[in-house]
Amino acid sequence: MSDYDFRWQPVYVKDEDAVFICLVDINKDGKLEDWGSLNDGASGSSDELSTMSIDLAHMFIDSIRWKRVNYDELRVGMTFERVSKETVKATVAKLVEHAMLNEYPYPWEEEGVP
Repeated sequence: MSDYDFRWQPVYVKDEDAVFICLVDINKDGKLEDWGSLNDGASGSSDELSTMSIDLAHMFIDSIRWKRVNYDELRVGMTFERVSKETVKATVAKLVEHAMLNEYPYPWEEEGVP
């Protein structure tokens, strides 16, 4: 097993209106070791549709599981705060409901959703 694991971290720049996800490397102690540039984009690891679907699901889940942070404040050794399980469940439920009804705004634009 590797000493590092990667995941996607929601980040913002200057104000929270522009949110991105960036690839972060987390050590076995749960601390940040390295991160990608915002210019890297969120790309999957394969051209195969099945693998790309898994990568997109991983990005989606990470983007709602972790509280967003300011990209300019990322530092080696920092840790991140998780969103509560209840909030994640509520966000996923609202996303499914909005998707089924093709309604907007997205649930994270509603009050109380991170």
